[in-house]
Amino acid sequence: MICPKLRSREVFRVGIHDGAEEFRLKFEGRFAADDVREAEQCWQTAASTIAGRRFVIDLTEVTSLDPGARPLLARMSGCGAELIPSAVRPRPVDQPNSRHYLKEISDLLACLLLRWRT
Repeated sequence: MICPKLRSREVFRVGIHDGAEEFRLKFEGRFAADDVREAEQCWQTAASTIAGRRFVIDLTEVTSLDPGARPLLARMSGCGAELIPSAVRPRPVDQPNSRHYLKEISDLLACLLLRWRT
């Protein structure tokens, strides 16, 4: 199941993969503050079906992460979600804003690690 939201330059999508041992939300495209509501609705709709399974948020196809989306990811992580960052597959250096993008992901992971340790 895919919940698409058209953007002027890029599409944000939430793919829902509901397996026997794992429930996965796969975010794709530009994850902006405007998209938080859609992502949260997909999460809340699925929350009742996750019971006892691994809960994964796959960010490997996220091309841009708005600071306004970070609180949702932190809440999901706080509820037991395993975040798979897109930094494991860096964008090519010749793409615009690739350093900024990697810094966004690094900052998010540092924030989540700090939250997890406290």
